[in-house]
Amino acid sequence: MTTPDQIILLAAFSISIFAAIFCAILLSAKQIYSSGENGLSRKTQIYTIYFYLILVLYHVCTFFLNYAIGIFLNISSLFYLVVLLASVGFYHIIFLITRLHKDGVFPYKHYVFPVILYLTYTTWSLFVPDEIRVGLPTKEIYIADGYEWFCGFHYLRILIRSIFIIVYFVLSVRRVLTYRKSIIHYSANMEASSLRWIYEVLLIYLVTYVPIPVLFFFSAPGSNIEYLTKISFNCFAFIFDIILCYNIFTNNYVLTAEDIVTQEKEAETGNYGSLNKKEFESFIKKQKPFLDYNLKITDLALSLGTNRTYLSRFINDNYQLSFSMYINKCRLEELEKIQKSASYADLSEEELIYLVGFKSFNSYKKTREVLE
Repeated sequence: MTTPDQIILLAAFSISIFAAIFCAILLSAKQIYSSGENGLSRKTQIYTIYFYLILVLYHVCTFFLNYAIGIFLNISSLFYLVVLLASVGFYHIIFLITRLHKDGVFPYKHYVFPVILYLTYTTWSLFVPDEIRVGLPTKEIYIADGYEWFCGFHYLRILIRSIFIIVYFVLSVRRVLTYRKSIIHYSANMEASSLRWIYEVLLIYLVTYVPIPVLFFFSAPGSNIEYLTKISFNCFAFIFDIILCYNIFTNNYVLTAEDIVTQEKEAETGNYGSLNKKEFESFIKKQKPFLDYNLKITDLALSLGTNRTYLSRFINDNYQLSFSMYINKCRLEELEKIQKSASYADLSEEELIYLVGFKSFNSYKKTREVLE
């Protein structure tokens, strides 16, 4: 007879598998039906789809670990491979989102180590009798005579994979911090340029795939701790999948169209048009570029016939504000203006907020808090 605990556990494993499948299908559908996006956005979505397919394999393997141990032991080397590939794949997505250079290419050598480790372990397994290889317990440490090194490596895999995940977590965080430093004033969309969601998914990914599996490995079979680790793992995996998919699907990040770091040197060349404060303010007042919630400093620089570096310094010198805060200040002023107009009397405050260029109420609220 199936107990409520078993039903909950089965539902938890099922939801993590179907969440990854759903996210892959959703992003695939966007690839098919959306043709107006730039190449890098589409490339990011494609690699995210690959990443979700890897996660599907990972969750299927964990399902077998709990419900068909015989099958799992025969595919344990595949399970080990997808765990390592998932870490590299996630880092690959972070790499694409935080690319600063047009010629920045992901070093595919990162995928080599997991494949070599998989091939080594699989080949090694061919020389180990089935009764020893398949008979190795998943938790209690058992060292078979004559196969000490193989058994030792079998149990050290949890440590190796944890170190591997932590290394790629650190690489991802370093890359995001470097990108954040360069991009902070690039977009007038405070939500997209903040990349807060990336910090969230990085933390959730680390918690899901390091401490929880380690705790599961050292917990007593059939104990409450083991049960809770299974539930927690699948719940965290579900949350991770949904947050990542939502932000990739909605393009909630800023992809740079040029080398921002190199542009910092442009001001020294003198190859830019001079800006007049009066003419600049006239342009802003008439054209109202701030109504575009996704406005980037390079978009405005192109319209004004100058470059990012000069425009950024011009705004900072004349208004003591960054580009993003200046644009959001213009949005607040426009909001105050239309709130007094009878033409917009039928619109709610939230509708007016969207109308003046804020992407969300949270973005509006954050801007007011900073500027007031």
